This record gives sequence, C-alpha cells and structure tokens, in this order.
Amino acid sequence: MRLRNQVWWPLFFFCLALLLVLLSGWCAGGAVEPVALASVVVEQGSPVRSGPPEIRVLLFETDSVVINCRGGGYMLEALGKRTVVSRLAAGEAVMVGARGKACVVNNGRGERMVTREDGVSVVELCPSAGGLLAIGQSPARAFRGRLRCLARGDERVALVNVVDVESYLAGVVGSEMYASWPGEALRAQSIASRTYALYQMVVNDKQKEWDLGSDQGSQVYFGLSSERERVREAVRDTRGAVLTYGPAGGERLFSAYFCSTCGGHTADGAVVFGDGLAPLGGRECGFCDHSRYHNWPAVTIAKKVISERLLERYPELASLGEIRKVAVRAKSDCGRIDLLELTGSSGKSRVIRAVDFRLAVTRRESPLRSSWYELVDTGQAYRFEKGRGFGHGVGLCQYGSEQMARKGHDCVAILDYYYPGATLVRAY
Repeated sequence: MRLRNQVWWPLFFFCLALLLVLLSGWCAGGAVEPVALASVVVEQGSPVRSGPPEIRVLLFETDSVVINCRGGGYMLEALGKRTVVSRLAAGEAVMVGARGKACVVNNGRGERMVTREDGVSVVELCPSAGGLLAIGQSPARAFRGRLRCLARGDERVALVNVVDVESYLAGVVGSEMYASWPGEALRAQSIASRTYALYQMVVNDKQKEWDLGSDQGSQVYFGLSSERERVREAVRDTRGAVLTYGPAGGERLFSAYFCSTCGGHTADGAVVFGDGLAPLGGRECGFCDHSRYHNWPAVTIAKKVISERLLERYPELASLGEIRKVAVRAKSDCGRIDLLELTGSSGKSRVIRAVDFRLAVTRRESPLRSSWYELVDTGQAYRFEKGRGFGHGVGLCQYGSEQMARKGHDCVAILDYYYPGATLVRAY
C-alpha cells in the first residue's frame, strides 16, 4: 500500500460523481457498495473542496438540555426561519426542550426565548471565534463546532454536533484508542476513523438529520474530553488520508470497520455486515494475544433471560413464543460463530446472525464480548465458554495495531495488514 496524492481537475472545473450505494442496514445484512471518493471531495456543480467537510454527529436524545459557551459569546438561531433569535455572552446558559415537534428555549433567568407558538423545529447554537459550546453542568462536556437541537416529538430533543471532520476525529481517536499507545497505531486509527466517517456521510442521505452516532454503534465520540496532544498530532499527520478500494483513478471509499481485539483472526465483513469486499475479508492476526480480551472468562445466562432479551430487542421474533433452544448453525473457518438457530415454544425456528444475538443478550453483568465462543447447554441456562476477542472482529484489530506499532511497523503497514488490497489516497 502506498500513499498516493489524489489528482483532481483544475479549479473552476466541475466534477460529476455517480454514487452506487446499496445499503440495507447492518442488522439486515444487506450488501453495501463502496462509494466514489470524488463524491466526498467534490459536490456536483461545486468547485474542488480544499478542506474537510462538516459532519453531523448525534450526541444523544433527551427531554431537555442545558447549553452554554466557554471562551466567547454565541448565537441562538432558528434554522427554519433563518433568523438570529439572540446573542448570548460567554457562560450564559440556555435550556432547550420540546413541546410536540417544536423547540422551546429558556435563558438562565427562566425567560422564554423560543416558544411552541413560534413553530421552530430546529435551533442551532453557534459560538463566536474561539468559543466552545458545553452541555450539562457537573461536569460539562465541551464540543467544537455548532450544536443543533431538533424537536423529535414525544417531548424529546436530539442534540447534534455539526463539526468539521478533522476536529471530530480529534475527539474520536482518543475515545477509541489509548492516547498513550504508539503514534503509528494512533495514525492508523485516525485514517480508519476518517474513512468510516466520510463513508457514512455519503451513504446517509442528505435528507437525514445526522450522519452517524457517538457511541459504539458508530464511533465513540466525547468531544474535547478525550482530546490529547498526541491524538491531535496523529490526526494532523494524516490529514485528509483515507482508505479506498478499486483501480487507480476509480478508488472508492468503503466502511473501514475496526474492533478492540479480534482474538487471533479478523472476521469476514460479508458475514457480519454484508460488506463482501476484499479489504474486509478477514485474516489471521498474531498481534493481539497480549490483550486482556484475547480470551475472556465463561459467562452463564439463564434461558428465560436470553428469551426475554431477544424478544425485547427483536419484536419480530414474537411468533416463536418463548425461546427455549439456541443452536449453532454456522461457523467461520477460525471457529467464530456466524449463525444461530432459535427455537421457541410455538415449535417455530428462526436463524439469526451471531452478532445480532450477542448485541441482544449481552449486559454489563453478563458480557458476551464477541461471537467467538463455545455454546454449552446446562439445562436451565446456556454457558458461553472459551470466549475470544472483543467486538465484531471486522477490519482493524486495535490491540493488534498497537503491537504491530511497538514492533516497528508504521501506520501504512498496519493498514495494509488489516485491510489487504486497500489503497491510501488524499481526500482533501
């Protein structure tokens, strides 16, 4: 793998990008086509992009949220009406809530700034130069960029951070990987996370209200609280670098998944997520055996509890009745479980992916850290023995990348190992 500068048409020329995206969702396991890199860098009818685009990150949904600004003032805008509602001083707080599908905003003195009658569904808080928006109080969490509040109905507000991709990555890499790890591992993570983020921006239609979440379902993102100088350096060193797959001049982004610990062999993306691309095909990994998650202790979960958790997460399984039997139906060559068959009290059966089963039944007190285990029926419970790895296992193994870096491999070699056949290019 080599880092190749992407060559674009001269400025003032326009580029037409064709997106061939077939996305049916992770849980559905549908096939996902890679996305043309040009569609990220250049929008149709626009000049060549010279810097990172903005990304919309869902932080959380809540009934109300307190927001203020550090280091400068900020503005409260009503997006639908394109008007500035108020200009606020540094440290002056507002509380944003919702009434139906309308935002309601009060200032720190309890005075109403935006009412339900105004009919504003989206408000945005924009800091002045040098300002940082913070949410909560003890302690507050600070974020770069803007905070967008969307009334979701049922008295709920979605809080979305709109921020440039490079600033976003500074808050992601330190959340996904220890800042004390070798710089080459941090650089590899920066490139994988940038690729994943830009891919999500393209495949999520612009009509949607955010591009990705901020938890393990997307990429963990805590804003400034997880930024460290070593992380910022790794992001700066790899600015604009992304992973692509395809012939020279026709490179396409793909979803550069990563996991904590693969357990000795990365998983096939086609089985786990429906991404049947060569860079996600899975390969042997001999670098993560030092991880505390390489092997995990046996976990026992009562059959009744397993049934309750499965039916709670997947209501479509209700026709099975109480789920009384779980059996392995398919394994990968390395031993990782791919498919499980569920049989209920109705006598009906259903085959589901092992990754979906794990997400449903795992809890803090009974964690199934991966789908690599041996399933033992003890009568009233199932025992998950000889567990290996942590996470879905696809793509970059983070503990493996740490060990590779300590052995002298640079970020390019690490990415080449975990995403075989991929190429590095500059997106901007």
